[in-house]
Formats: sequence, structure tokens, C-alpha cells
Amino acid sequence: MNGFEKIGACRWLRSGASALVMGFALIAGAHAALATGTITSFDVPQSKGTNAQAINGGGAITGYYVDRATGSRFGFVRAADGTITTFDPGDVTYATGINRRGAIVGYEDEGFVRNVRGKIALINPKGSLQSAAFGINKDGSIAGNYVDDNYITHGFLRTAGGKITIFDAVANENTQAEWINDSGVITGTYGNTSDVCHGFIRATDGTITTFNPANSYCMEVLAINDSGAVTGDFTDLSGVSHGFIRAAVGTITTIDVPGAAGTFPTGINKGGEIAGFYDDGSAYRGFSRSAAGTFTYFDPPHSTDTRPSGISDKGVITGWYAGGQSVHGFVRTP
Repeated sequence: MNGFEKIGACRWLRSGASALVMGFALIAGAHAALATGTITSFDVPQSKGTNAQAINGGGAITGYYVDRATGSRFGFVRAADGTITTFDPGDVTYATGINRRGAIVGYEDEGFVRNVRGKIALINPKGSLQSAAFGINKDGSIAGNYVDDNYITHGFLRTAGGKITIFDAVANENTQAEWINDSGVITGTYGNTSDVCHGFIRATDGTITTFNPANSYCMEVLAINDSGAVTGDFTDLSGVSHGFIRAAVGTITTIDVPGAAGTFPTGINKGGEIAGFYDDGSAYRGFSRSAAGTFTYFDPPHSTDTRPSGISDKGVITGWYAGGQSVHGFVRTP
């Protein structure tokens, strides 16, 4: 477990590639819509696993794949027309975010940014043992984390010009910055080695606001939209996982797919639509939730494990699913 996993262990476990062939129990309830839209699956050529992580407003998708010949992980970008380009800034590559222009961020041993021309620059804050970049906004500002020589994780903001500002939600605790919106507001999680985690929002002036849903033990904050609404999941004192949305004014609403054993939002767009996955008791399945609270459920054909990871402002969702002894990327259009 590396420094980035200290307060995000659940996130990393849920992004794994293991899956079991299990039956699907239909979840029904109030405010549910039948699955609609079109799902397209895709694979990087010559790969044995494709994991889509983020999508921009133009429909470009980034993520990583496992090379069939070497078993190594490399990055990819899939254009809206389906064309796939691969890239490799290091030995093991995880691409995690893409902005409106198509610039991509991610990490290997160090964070990186890949500009729209394909040039890659490494991100290595002073005193860093490891670093990772997770989000990039329209101006090219990047949110990420690094681990110092005391194995404490700190957040950072890197401007398009390369200036790096270090910050901590709370001193002497691990800070994991997850996403940045187009206004430059950053959100993420902070916590200690006892796995007690809390959410934070960092305003453009550097002011940090911390928060927790009521009765929560630990939480993950994974996305923020341009209105300042934040989403993620939390574990309550009974060990049950729930989703949440925190409005810009601070109001927190719990999100539960009716009948689910756990609900895990992963992305939110400017209209307040949320994408994520839920535990039906035997496997993970995909969902979207409208700003009005209506749920829609979906799975790619033959999926035994569906993990949406991002949603565009047009409501297009990307992610990955397990099926046929492999992991595949998908894109779902409304």
C-alpha cells in the first residue's frame, strides 16, 4: 500500500480488476427509471484489460490498460470518434483525469501531465518520495498529492505555468486532493493511519472547509462540479456504505440506491447528475442519479461487475466492467 492508499484504500480496492460471475437482483423502488441509453464497450488493441477513468465535455476518455505482451500498465486516450492513442510516461502508468482541451493527468512513481500535443511533463513537488495527479481543470490547474520522507501525504495545486502550492487540510494528517473544478476549487479527503477520514474543500483563496456526513466513520470525496457540489461515499457507524452530495452551501444529502447493500458515487456534472455504482448483494452495478433524485440503472451486456468512473456535462458516462475473463472500458450515452 503506497502513500496515496492510506486514506483511500476503499477507492483503490473498488478500482481493482477482479470480478465474480454472479446473478443480478433487480433493485426496484421509488424514483427509479428503466435503463435507457446506448452502451458501447471498447478495448485498447493488444490489451488484456482496459480501465476507463475520466471523460471530458467533448467525449474524450482517458484511463489505463494492461499490455497483453508485457503485462505492464500504460495510459490511453480515446477520442469521441473511438480512435485510441496510447502513451507511457513511466514503467507503470495510471491516467486519472482529462480536461476540456484534452490535457491528461495521472501518475506512475511521479505525477504527470500530458498536454494536447502529447508532450509529457513530470510533477515532483520538493521533498516528494512519490506524487500523483488526479484532476485538471479547463485552465490546466492540477490537483494532486505527494508523500514526504516522513510518509505523510500532502495535497498540492499546480498551475498551468508549473507553480506548485502545497497544502494540508489539517496539519500532520494525510491529505488526498481528488478533484478540481473550473473555478479552481479543490476537494478531497484527509485522515490518519487509523482510517478515520473526513472531507475537505479548498477555496481559491486557500481557505479550507472540512465536513462529514452525520453518523459517518470514514468517507471518500471523489468529485466536485463547477457549482461547488461535491459527491462521494461514507461508511456509517454500522459499517454500511452510503453515497452523499454536499451542496455548495454546505447541506449534505445521503444517497442510497433503494435496496442496495452499498452506494458509491464517483462523478458529478454541472447539472448535478451523479454517476456511480452500487452493491446489489452479489455484484456491483452502474447507476445515474438525476439532480431531482431519480435513479437509472444500467450494465454493459454480459457484465459481471460494472464500475462507472466519470460523467460529462452532457450526461455521458464512462467506466469499466468485468466480463469474459477480462476488464473492458465502456461509454454510455443517454
